[in-house]
Amino acid sequence: MIEPSRGAPARPDHVDAARAMFLALLGVGAVWLLTAVVKGVPPEGFSLLLEAGFFAIPLLYARAVKLRPFEASGFARLGVRQAALVLLASFGTMWLLHGLSVIEVRLFEWAGMGEEARREIAQLDVQLRELQEKGAALAVLLLVGAAPLCEEVLFRGLVFRGFARRFGFGASLVLTTFFFTVLHQTRVQAPMMVLLGLYFGTLVWLTGSLWAGVIAHAANNFAVLVVTQKYGSAAAAFRAPWWMYVLSAVVFAGAMVLLAIDRRERDRFQTL
Repeated sequence: MIEPSRGAPARPDHVDAARAMFLALLGVGAVWLLTAVVKGVPPEGFSLLLEAGFFAIPLLYARAVKLRPFEASGFARLGVRQAALVLLASFGTMWLLHGLSVIEVRLFEWAGMGEEARREIAQLDVQLRELQEKGAALAVLLLVGAAPLCEEVLFRGLVFRGFARRFGFGASLVLTTFFFTVLHQTRVQAPMMVLLGLYFGTLVWLTGSLWAGVIAHAANNFAVLVVTQKYGSAAAAFRAPWWMYVLSAVVFAGAMVLLAIDRRERDRFQTL
């Protein structure tokens, strides 16, 4: 990435990333404490508060240390071609992730933890249905609007860019994916969270824009919302024909290759 010109605020570094992540973890702890102490507040109220913390903490930190908050978080312009490829790649991941969820359940059953897996899946399904029953607008606001934007600002924004500056793209991707997975508090879907974290971070790196992660995250959550609304708990038992998974893999791989070519061309142009 290009260093800022002389006189411009410095980019975030690993110290900034670590401090912002620590402050965000403190915020998560405070919200969890509130859920145990304050009664009568609907779960979506705490969810919105948590997401607001994910969004505000890194931006406020950046401002406090004299960085440009949105620039430090990677809010760069995303071209139409890049946005289309991000959506295409995300479309390709949907069947692949469904196949992964089937494999996850079978592995848990093989390990003697099938009941735990089914219980967690059922609990997630109930939570989604309860949210949808309170109104489609609220469900879309939380899952397709607030969660993708706020979580990407934290995990793939200043924190990702700061760690990448010191440790490189690979290490930063692993670190931010670890935090992303842990804070989602799921055992059954942990492998899926890992893959999604790696995927969102790779998109941000390939495009140079945080908007790529936001779009992909929103598309994934929207698909989950639609499938849950249409099929409910039966979605977990659905099996697509084998060629759908192959086609999805081809679409996903093709879109990612084209994004990688775009990045290579952009880097070559910048070094001329």
